[in-house]
Amino acid sequence: MNYLLLEIIVYLSIAGLMGFVLGWIVKGSKNKTVTTEIATKAIEKKAETRVESTSQELEEEEKKIEDSKKITLSCMATLTQAREEGKDELTLIKGVGPILEKKLNNLGIYHFDQIAVWTIEEQALISLELLFPKKVEREKWVEQSKELMKDSVSI
Repeated sequence: MNYLLLEIIVYLSIAGLMGFVLGWIVKGSKNKTVTTEIATKAIEKKAETRVESTSQELEEEEKKIEDSKKITLSCMATLTQAREEGKDELTLIKGVGPILEKKLNNLGIYHFDQIAVWTIEEQALISLELLFPKKVEREKWVEQSKELMKDSVSI
């Protein structure tokens, strides 16, 4: 009889131990799932705040760039409208078509003498404004404007 009682106690102990281990594993996996969900949500929130702060920083940088362009363009020899004798035909400059002429006019540039005095920085700025980086320097608009000014004076 003692043998039977001992056997029951051993089996119950083994069953209890197995129940304890299985319960611990199940509880641990639920905690891991909950912890993983919490961590994922925290990471998403951090990413959203980073995106928001990055987009705000980009907007601020774009505003600074636009403000510096306005300041630089206002320091250039720009006009609100062409002089009384009328605007020059900027399309005579190789590389300037009707569309670029309109863009230049919108920037306040109507005459060859305005282009002829551009510095390297102003040439780069205008190229960027026209969305053609280094176009002004590459096609030598300043030199062409000086030549066109000489031709118009001799006529």
